[in-house]
Amino acid sequence: MKMKFRRYQTQDSFENGKDLSRKEVDELLLSLKQQLEEVDEEILLIVERNDYVQLVQLLKRRKQLYNLITAVEASHKDDDQSQSNKKGLHEYLKDSATFTSAKGEEMINKWCEAMDKFNDGSQQSLSNTVEWSHSMFSKGNQLQHQIGSSVVRQTARNLNILAHMVHKKS
Repeated sequence: MKMKFRRYQTQDSFENGKDLSRKEVDELLLSLKQQLEEVDEEILLIVERNDYVQLVQLLKRRKQLYNLITAVEASHKDDDQSQSNKKGLHEYLKDSATFTSAKGEEMINKWCEAMDKFNDGSQQSLSNTVEWSHSMFSKGNQLQHQIGSSVVRQTARNLNILAHMVHKKS
């Protein structure tokens, strides 16, 4: 929801929000609160998806909205209704932040546990692969040695027979 506000007469009045009518302030607060609710809904969805990067971005966005709401309400705190809204919003945001923080920590813990399990599994697989490779190389070397010995014996025996035949004919 885009808000249209009249031009500010001075930079100071713009920064302090003194040029805004009560209706404009109420519209601005309503818009900010709606955005805050949308961000809170997105945070819950992101927590369920275990997307830490988006969660961090949404938490930053929620903090910005909270700061904006607080600043707008603080600049127009003369109205009693604004004060009660501020307290209610403060409690709502505090509860929401506590809930999201707990869910975020829970998600981070689950993610760390999953990474630890993955690392343990990878290490075990690598260890088994190295052990299997060592066993295969050892067997291959033994077979190669046996075949080499057998070939040398057969060659020596056949050369011996050939030498006897040549010796008999001469």
